Amino acid sequence: MRVDLKDEFKDLPTNSIAENLIRFRKLNNLTQKELSLLTGINKSSISKYERGELFPSRKNSIILADFFRLDTKYFHDDYF
Repeated sequence: MRVDLKDEFKDLPTNSIAENLIRFRKLNNLTQKELSLLTGINKSSISKYERGELFPSRKNSIILADFFRLDTKYFHDDYF
């Protein structure tokens, strides 16, 4: 069962995409592999997102935001 994080974090400033993904994944007690299986995003990509080596595509940022029930601002930056 996923933790609904929307209310708990709605007023916090967004950190880096990597920090946000690690925080929300761990709050839901998920491994990278489990998150990959649940979202359909390649585990290698999730690992690279968390290391800051790769930024999620718009599509994947939407998938992650929907999964964690958050705004896409936590996983997407138009600059990148």
